[in-house]
Amino acid sequence: MAAGCLEGIAHTASTATKLNGQLSSAMDQVNSVAESNLSLIDRMNQEINSANAGIENIAATSEQNSAATEEMSASTEEMTAQVEELVASVHEVNAQISQLNGVIEQAQNVVSKSKDGPRKAA
Repeated sequence: MAAGCLEGIAHTASTATKLNGQLSSAMDQVNSVAESNLSLIDRMNQEINSANAGIENIAATSEQNSAATEEMSASTEEMTAQVEELVASVHEVNAQISQLNGVIEQAQNVVSKSKDGPRKAA
């Protein structure tokens, strides 16, 4: 009976050794997969950081473009005001030219009458 017990213990020990080897192999595979996953996670973090840097650059460029657009808008408004002032000045100059033409016409009429006046009297 003791021999049977020893055989049972030996068989159980042998089975435990086989199972321990399988467990060790499985743990090695789990460690390998975990290392692979860590490597993939590290690469993903690098890609995420790169994408974030790109997004930050886009945001900075957008802010610069927005500021430039606001400056251009302000400049355009200023130029529009200057053009309106120039147009008003041109209208004023045109009005003054019309008045001056009227004065010239009156002066020419006076000169013409003065030339015609002495001739009629003579």
